[in-house]
Amino acid sequence: MILNLRRVRALKLTLTCSLLAVIFGPGVGLGQESLTAISTPVTLNFNSFTATGFTPTPAAGQLDSDTWAVAGMSDGDLAFGGTNVAGDFARGTNVDGGVTTGGIYAFELGAASGNFTLGVQPGGSDMTPGTITLRVDNNTGDQVDELEVTYDVYTNNDQARANVFN
Repeated sequence: MILNLRRVRALKLTLTCSLLAVIFGPGVGLGQESLTAISTPVTLNFNSFTATGFTPTPAAGQLDSDTWAVAGMSDGDLAFGGTNVAGDFARGTNVDGGVTTGGIYAFELGAASGNFTLGVQPGGSDMTPGTITLRVDNNTGDQVDELEVTYDVYTNNDQARANVFN
């Protein structure tokens, strides 16, 4: 995903990651992803993410729940600041995408590439519907007049079901 923040002066910030939804607000300050300069690129990747859960004080392989929230899992929703380190929220890593259990995974984009992405295996009661939300805090000192979001969606259509990601 790429976020482009623009003011009248056409200043730009780039934030790269994979996700489904974004909340962007000024000055909340609760540990979410902090943007500190409009003209400085910021990159988020998931290469150290191993899908071992979400917590406000993440250990290796986990994501910070002050930054991420998840709704639509059969194990319940994860609010900002919540903790869930098992079940749907911690399905682990996978290389070939051939998973059948619904939940959050760290999918490796190519065998032994070390390039991981935050992934979801939808199921009858997981992510049908659901959201993954990234909270971003504007600490640039400037008003942001425009936010452009782009991201890559990787799909593996190997199950007898239909889902839409947007």
